[in-house]
Amino acid sequence: MSAFHPINESLEHYKVVVSVRIDNDILEKIDALSGKVNISCNDFINQCIRYSLDNLDTSSEEKTIINRLLS
Repeated sequence: MSAFHPINESLEHYKVVVSVRIDNDILEKIDALSGKVNISCNDFINQCIRYSLDNLDTSSEEKTIINRLLS
C-alpha cells in the first residue's frame, strides 16, 4: 500500500453537506495536519476518506462496487 500524501489541490467534485461526530483528539490532529499542508480540514478529511477507501482490503467484487459509487 502506498503512503498517504495530502495535496493542496481542491478537487472540484459535487459535495454534499453531512454532519459527522469526530473525537476531539482526532479533530485536533486533523487541524494540525491540514494546517501543515495548507489545506482546509474539509479537503483533508475528503482525501483521507478517499485514500482509505482506495486502499481498503476487500474482495475484487466489493472494490468494483466501491469504485462505482465513488465515480
